[in-house]
Amino acid sequence: MKRTVSLLLALLLLLSLAACGGSKKVTVIDGKAKTEIEVDKKATVADVLKKAGLTLEDNDKVSPDRDAVPEDGAVITVTRADADVKLTLVIDGKTVEVSVPLGASVADALKAAGVVTGEKDRVSVDLEKVADAGTQIEVTHMKEIKIVTPEQTYTVEMLEGTVKDALDQAGVKLSEDMNINVKLSLPVSELNGDVILSKQRMVSVTVDGEAKTLPSAAATVGAFLAENNIALGPNDRVTPAKDAAIADDTQIVVVRIEIKTETVTETVKFTTQTEYSDALEKGKSQTKQAGVNGEKQVTYEITLADGKEESRKAVSETVTKAAVPAIVVQGTKEVDPATVEVSRVAFPDCDDPSHGYYEITYADGHTEFVDY
Repeated sequence: MKRTVSLLLALLLLLSLAACGGSKKVTVIDGKAKTEIEVDKKATVADVLKKAGLTLEDNDKVSPDRDAVPEDGAVITVTRADADVKLTLVIDGKTVEVSVPLGASVADALKAAGVVTGEKDRVSVDLEKVADAGTQIEVTHMKEIKIVTPEQTYTVEMLEGTVKDALDQAGVKLSEDMNINVKLSLPVSELNGDVILSKQRMVSVTVDGEAKTLPSAAATVGAFLAENNIALGPNDRVTPAKDAAIADDTQIVVVRIEIKTETVTETVKFTTQTEYSDALEKGKSQTKQAGVNGEKQVTYEITLADGKEESRKAVSETVTKAAVPAIVVQGTKEVDPATVEVSRVAFPDCDDPSHGYYEITYADGHTEFVDY
């Protein structure tokens, strides 16, 4: 009897322990990683994360809370603070993609994209709102537009619209004798630079050997050339310069420049070398070697202006036949002045011209007479 009671008491103790202990299975999702963990039934979320080997930073989020005790089969989700959220920004009609940390605001997203907004600009979403994944944020900047006319410059501000809308807002009317540098239908968001209105005038232009006068409202020389399909080559010259403003007395001259090369054969002149010899009397000379000219191939870069040669410069040369120098020997031998004849004058006989005498003067000044 006593043994039966002891067995019953032991059985009750085991049932009590089983009710108080045991384990549970919990799934942990950390980004794309999914892990199933078996833990004690009393384990908290923090215990589960620890057993899973996961470390949370201060700004990371976990659901349920870390102190909660999840049930068997529960799912614990970890959201990292550095998880990126992809957003679409439409800035003045141009689309860009940007990634920001989870929980970032619309203002943070614009800052990340380098977009600056002011009080007059329009943002489609509240700047303080949290930027959720997939959110599209549209930003339209207030555009300051300058409209330059021959009489006055106007400034208008617009968020959207076309160039025509800008003219209307400024109260500017485009007459038939005026020209505009951009299309009226161009959206102001795509406008790059000022809107310039100019009156037509007669412009003189000389190009390709022809002088003509053409009506134009172009503001600059470059605009006039483009307007009249006058293309410039890479070396062509135009005066005044392309960016010069056109006035009533402007005369435009286009000079076509052609650069070409030409190779010619030229003479290399021989030089003269002098040698000295005491075998030859001083004051006398002899040619020891005759000089011979050589030849060379010279390549010239020639500049033609409207077909006429303007300049040329040698860019390379190659000697194809070397010149032979002339060698001249100069005498150094000293001679007796009394033997150096300076002059010889003939005096024929009056009766017989075939006879007479010579009057010979020597370097030392003395004179002698010799019959012939």
